Amino acid sequence: MLKKKAHKPELSKTFVKTGDGIYQAQRSGVSMAQIVEPTHKPQDGWAVIELETGFEQSDLTAVPVTVDAETFMVARGKPVLLPIQHVNALSDCVITKYTQVNLMQPMEPRHKRMYPFRVISWPKGHVGTLAEQDVIRHEVIDVDQD
Repeated sequence: MLKKKAHKPELSKTFVKTGDGIYQAQRSGVSMAQIVEPTHKPQDGWAVIELETGFEQSDLTAVPVTVDAETFMVARGKPVLLPIQHVNALSDCVITKYTQVNLMQPMEPRHKRMYPFRVISWPKGHVGTLAEQDVIRHEVIDVDQD
């Protein structure tokens, strides 16, 4: 009697590891943001950031960030290299929640980032360039509700 070897299951190439034991399907034309060391010095026009993870299942998966026609999947909880335009797109994702502490007062808006992240390092030569304006833009959430 011939013994057949058991087939070893393999994960399809369309699935990319985005965290510890977390895999996500990736469309063609979408690239993963490069995971780097926290001490990595980015070239001009790029920044090293780290997206925070949360407690919900949706807060564990990678976040797709698209600017023009270029899309990067940004893994959470790891330092990644990302173009500044994509950092600005992440910074512009704001959630507004309204709370009413006193029933006699109108509702008060509270703004926070939809994808909280921290910038580990900005480009080396960002002083006096457009990247400097991007740094200032990242540090302030300005939502005009009028």
